Amino acid sequence: MSNGVRPLLPNWAREELVNYLDVSSLEKSFVNNTKWIRINTLKADVDKVILGLEKLGIMIEQDNDIYYMAKVLSGNIKATEYYRNFSIIFQDKASSAVVEALKPENGDLIFDVSSSPGIKASQISAITENKVTLVLADMDRRRLHKEIELLRKLGVNMERINIINQDSSSNSVISADKVLFDAPCSSSGIIANEPSILLKLEKSRILSFSQLQQSILDNIYKVKADYIIYSVCSIFPEEGEIIFENLVNSLEKPLNFGSHGYTQFKSGSLSVRFFPHENKTEGFFITKINIDRI
Repeated sequence: MSNGVRPLLPNWAREELVNYLDVSSLEKSFVNNTKWIRINTLKADVDKVILGLEKLGIMIEQDNDIYYMAKVLSGNIKATEYYRNFSIIFQDKASSAVVEALKPENGDLIFDVSSSPGIKASQISAITENKVTLVLADMDRRRLHKEIELLRKLGVNMERINIINQDSSSNSVISADKVLFDAPCSSSGIIANEPSILLKLEKSRILSFSQLQQSILDNIYKVKADYIIYSVCSIFPEEGEIIFENLVNSLEKPLNFGSHGYTQFKSGSLSVRFFPHENKTEGFFITKINIDRI
């Protein structure tokens, strides 16, 4: 923060999270907001963009795990033509890792349960070179209209996009190859970006989101699909490991990079977490659910 005051978690959150992670290091990371970009391969070549940014004096560090992701070290990305023409998108590495866990392939039919604002949907299309069919759901019509507009700007083939205005706790989709559920949550993983989240960070709010996440999951378990990738931008186990503690036999570790989930839970070893103090990313929980094992 500009006034030099470090954001701190409320006491109840510190007392809970100290059982799972180094809370002091986490809080120190709140003032070190790492910026990540995704090079939009629907619009540009990764190597050409990296070279072009270097020529402009913008310093970036290409990621070792996801080749089209890069950490911004210095320089004004928004002042570049690459940003203006949507060749570059601001997207956190942890967010992009969710789509990497999904492993979209050409010809897939993918159901994105809570798709707005569309960043992950555009990444899916980019990975598959627009050779995937997407069913994008959201309960807010205004968000869906904004998402459609963004996807067009990012170069997504809109002929392969199907939009559903629905509350996914009453899901209408019957089948898909793969399901992505980037769940509505406490957003406790983005405190570095939005310190104001601390003002409404209450235990009751965490539990309320946990119940909502479980309600939506109960409905999408009925979808005939190979698997679900569940992700949540939260540092609390109530929105992650605890939800899946009785479904361990259906879980599979979704990625070979990132940090491990909270190992105090059986589901932790079958999940991946990202932390600002360990991975220089937003805080995320990701797991893979094999539906036929539920």
